[in-house]
Amino acid sequence: MHRRLVLAAAAVAALALMAGPRVSAQGDAEVRQKFGEGIRLFEQGRFDEAYAAFEEALARDPSADLALELRDEAGYALFVEMLASEHEGLPSVARKLLRLAEQAEQKDRADPTRIRNLLDELRSSDFRTQYLAREKIIATVGHYVVPFAVDALGDRREEEYRVRVIDLLVAMSSDAVLPVIELLDSPDSYTQQNAAVVLGHIRDWRAVAPLKALTELPGVSSHVVDEARTSLRKVTGEDPGRLKAAKEYFLADAKRYYLDDATIVVNRYKECVVWKWTDGELKSRVVPRYAYNDELAEECCYDGLATDPAYEPLWAQLLGVHYAQLAEVETILEVSQDRRDAGAEVPPEAITELEEAEHRLSKVRAINYSRGRLLLYQTVAMAMADGMGPVAVKAIEAIRDLKVDIDADLPGGRSARSPLPPPDEGEGGDAPTRRRRVRRPAEEPAEPPAESEPAGPEPAPRPEARPDPGEAPRPQPRPVAPPSRGVAPAQPLVDALQYEDDKRVRYAAAECLAALSPRRSFSDSELVVTNLIDALGESGPRVVLVIENDINVRNKMLGLLRDLKYLALGAETGAAGIARARAFPSEDCIIVSEGLSRRDERDVMAFDIIEALHEDYRTQTIPVVVLTDRKSMRRVQAAYADKAQQVIADDIDRAGLGSILNEVFDTDAFRRDAKARSVKVARAGAEALAGMDPEHPVFAPRTAVPALVDAIQRTPDEVRIPAMHALGRLQDRQAVPALVRIFEEASNSRAARIAAADAMGEVIKADGSIPPSAYSALTAGLSEKDRGINEAAGAALGKATLQPNSCLDIFKKERIE
Repeated sequence: MHRRLVLAAAAVAALALMAGPRVSAQGDAEVRQKFGEGIRLFEQGRFDEAYAAFEEALARDPSADLALELRDEAGYALFVEMLASEHEGLPSVARKLLRLAEQAEQKDRADPTRIRNLLDELRSSDFRTQYLAREKIIATVGHYVVPFAVDALGDRREEEYRVRVIDLLVAMSSDAVLPVIELLDSPDSYTQQNAAVVLGHIRDWRAVAPLKALTELPGVSSHVVDEARTSLRKVTGEDPGRLKAAKEYFLADAKRYYLDDATIVVNRYKECVVWKWTDGELKSRVVPRYAYNDELAEECCYDGLATDPAYEPLWAQLLGVHYAQLAEVETILEVSQDRRDAGAEVPPEAITELEEAEHRLSKVRAINYSRGRLLLYQTVAMAMADGMGPVAVKAIEAIRDLKVDIDADLPGGRSARSPLPPPDEGEGGDAPTRRRRVRRPAEEPAEPPAESEPAGPEPAPRPEARPDPGEAPRPQPRPVAPPSRGVAPAQPLVDALQYEDDKRVRYAAAECLAALSPRRSFSDSELVVTNLIDALGESGPRVVLVIENDINVRNKMLGLLRDLKYLALGAETGAAGIARARAFPSEDCIIVSEGLSRRDERDVMAFDIIEALHEDYRTQTIPVVVLTDRKSMRRVQAAYADKAQQVIADDIDRAGLGSILNEVFDTDAFRRDAKARSVKVARAGAEALAGMDPEHPVFAPRTAVPALVDAIQRTPDEVRIPAMHALGRLQDRQAVPALVRIFEEASNSRAARIAAADAMGEVIKADGSIPPSAYSALTAGLSEKDRGINEAAGAALGKATLQPNSCLDIFKKERIE
């Protein structure tokens, strides 16, 4: 009977799936009638018929308000079981109902009339009425009350009511911080002063930067400055005169938001709201969760630059935030389109929203170009130091697109760079062992926490008991500084050639330098062609992440995975695992230990890890395998039936693990995904080689000939055609046999055969001699029916120094009657 109630609750969820405009009372009655019919059928055990009844009710388009009412009637306990149900689709419809009901909750929470009525009750002389209004606002309205409290904070007359509003905002604690910070931008000094009072009593570190800015900006009232100083003492425990400049705190906060640090990205609401004082009032805007931290980081950058427009570290951070926003939307859109193409249910409006966001954000390319190459170099350095590969790639691509002469920016030789540490033994990653890790700036000491509040702008990294082979890098805030005196401006671009954490950065740096074609020698210049060769041979290995506290179990799993030829990465905690899953290379599978232990309050357990992965566009399609001990297998299989693709024991052997992963990866979606990854990377490498000067004084592009010859024989046309263009430019005769085979094979595409003929012609042009195999293939091509093949073959022959008799033979054979 209890299971029937669970299924009935799931049917309620189905009723709310396609919620549209509010239907009539009669429509609601029909929904309820069909729902009642479904309940009766459930009680009889006729679940298929009951589900059909609920689907019929769904056609009535129940409203969000009705979904909220039915959800409350069913109760949360039932939804917990419904989300864990083995029924196909029940977890999905349950989540949709909860989201629909939340829309009604949010509308009620932000309702202006209700908020004003509650604030009127706060004015009451009756203490009980005041108290209940205060508690209702805190519990059911939250930060949406702040815009309605602005008038009270600026009112010099109703002192008693103003004090009550201040007390209310202080009681809201962290919920009120971001909107109240925006009130510091009010043109009314009394509002600013009282906003500073509120922030001082809340004692949240996020207020340090804006409060310090008030003490530095010109034209701020002395009363506001005094109150800001008082609040700074309360928050930091320090004399304001001993604090750093506001721009440094803004930079630290922007960095933490940008890295999505959980100690500063605090939001207890389902929706993510960004606040801004604009046009004389406090306004709010709901943004997607993936954009929330970047929006806050961007605001910190602009606020910091308002105090010092020449502060280059903040400029580099702002450019990085811009690129992070664009890269994130592009990734989410790509994942969503892949899911849709694979047959998954993706709302069309979600795709449209992402496409519109991508179009809007594409403008950041033009904006960031305007800061010039020197700031872009710093952005590359910052992104690599922070482990933000996609941001580094975007900045490197911008340097390439500027098409400027960078010869004077490059380091002149190996002595110009600081020595790099040797590679970590056994470290997880996709780079060959010859790579060296780019040195990152040292950590700075963390700011002391204010009482029980989160740590200051730059938290200290967690200590590690011992090094862990395969450990995934944790994103940590790192200071960004302009290059030291004597260090070449383009050193970050050269460092990117050996960046280990994200191979896309290496490839982008190589492609950039190949395109800009510097004519003077620089340190590590040989890595340009080396990286392009690596890109050309990119095979898209499967990436598997292991999240496990126990270093012995983790290293055992990493060893098995590497024996099976997977790219294996490790993470010690749930928080580090989630961060790694959002990085690159993107994981094809994640193994999560069910027995994760909580090291501190920020750690995340297995169930929550999987929920976080499933809720994030970037990770929701990654299959999850749960790792447990042998004796807990049955319990864990039941608990994670709808959460994980497989459950494995920690004593599994190599063959068993290989069999499980083969099953996980045996889908059309994975085959398409792997091909897409490898083709895109290899094509870019081939195109870069095709664009290089064969006689370049710094690079040695002819060392890539064997790799190009290999590529044209095993890759699809998207790669082999630019690879053949590259072979033509390099004019190396060892490419001729492979080019002949491609041209002669009639099953090859017309474009590939023409490209092979063109490349042969370029090789022949070098000295005019033509190998017999090429002569035979090209003269045969003149006889084919396809005009394009005829012309390509004839043009190639025309680049050879042919004997008169040979020419006469060709003309006789192809004589036009």
